Amino acid sequence: MQSASVHATRVLVLLPLICCVVASSLYSPYEYGILQQAALRNNSHNLVEGWRQYGDRLLHRDLVKQSYRFLSTTTAYLRYPAWGISNVTITYVVALDQYVGGTGGYASVVDGGVGQRHVAVSFRSQKSRGLKFIVEIYGK
Repeated sequence: MQSASVHATRVLVLLPLICCVVASSLYSPYEYGILQQAALRNNSHNLVEGWRQYGDRLLHRDLVKQSYRFLSTTTAYLRYPAWGISNVTITYVVALDQYVGGTGGYASVVDGGVGQRHVAVSFRSQKSRGLKFIVEIYGK
């Protein structure tokens, strides 16, 4: 049976190590996501779902762009693949808002997505504003 002083010594040795690991993971760009941090800085409306993984390949890249409509919103829709279902599993979907400063639109996954073989993304602008998103879909 070990004495209480040995247990106390182990706790004192491990406590700073645990604190460092927890503190570093709270602010690590890999834990929170580089794109999410960039979105906080420039007030954009990026959509990021999933994570890039080793062996991923770019399945689809597109520019979704719609002109503004006066006193109205505009919408767009993107589906991958355009018809049917692919044989590749989606691991990462990102839609980068090209209008910064809070004036861009909103993107949301409405069907499929990460872990599926298809994805559908809906885009909606703010009132009297246009849309401009760069969309990338990765999978393996």
